[in-house]
Amino acid sequence: MNKIIDVFRKIACLFLSVILFFVICFYLILTAVPKIVVKENVQILLKEITTETLIYNGQNSFIEELNSEIKYINPEKDLLSGILNKDNFREIISNYYAEMTEALLYNKKEPKLNSKEIIKVIKINFDEVVSSSGLVLSVEEKEKIMEYINDNADRIIEMVPTAPELFDKIGQDNVDALRSLVGPMLKVVLIIIMLIIVAFIALVSWSTYKFAAWSGGTTIVSGLTIMVMSSLLYDIAVNYTKLIISSSLRNLIENNILKTITTTGTIAIVIGAIQILYYFLMKKRNLKY
Repeated sequence: MNKIIDVFRKIACLFLSVILFFVICFYLILTAVPKIVVKENVQILLKEITTETLIYNGQNSFIEELNSEIKYINPEKDLLSGILNKDNFREIISNYYAEMTEALLYNKKEPKLNSKEIIKVIKINFDEVVSSSGLVLSVEEKEKIMEYINDNADRIIEMVPTAPELFDKIGQDNVDALRSLVGPMLKVVLIIIMLIIVAFIALVSWSTYKFAAWSGGTTIVSGLTIMVMSSLLYDIAVNYTKLIISSSLRNLIENNILKTITTTGTIAIVIGAIQILYYFLMKKRNLKY
């Protein structure tokens, strides 16, 4: 009879440990996300996307109009793309969207674009791109382009969606759901669920220390799982697909994202090891007395 009860307890503890495994993994992911989705990382990611993709909303024809104004200079050269994709202009746009991401996820202050700063950068880039292209423009030709840019300053800002426009497009319910995922409340709920599961394991095992072997082992496996899975998925993406990853994006993934996940997983492993150590110390103490 005692053997049957012991088998039942082990099966119950195993079942609870499986549930605990998924809860811990979910908790570890939620813990890592706010450390990964930060302004600096988003900026690096957005710099991999062409500026035109970020600022063209499919309705504002300013890009086409500006391109037409510039095209007459030399139809064979894509001067506009050169102007918009220089580092200083990409920095402004990527920084705006990075701050927008933080406003969306973490309810931070909504960013605003400075039209004067954008116009200043466009003028600088225009001169540099024209100069590097080998074109010779008259003062009148340059003034015409600059005048057009000045006159359409507001339309430059209108190309990029504001926070309210973006929130309306996503939907407030979805915004609230995203914020709850990265917010502290859900993590608190998960911690409570984990404690309840561990309490049930302790109750089923009917011991003040045997539960630590189950919960500690599960915590270690959870930490190892998110570390191995994230690294494995990255290796598959790099080595077994045709996905081309730039050096800056590779650096972001390896040194920021994977490093953060590894740190999170390592902390979980340490916590699990402490529980295992507690189990062996208590077991040794009970055998002694």
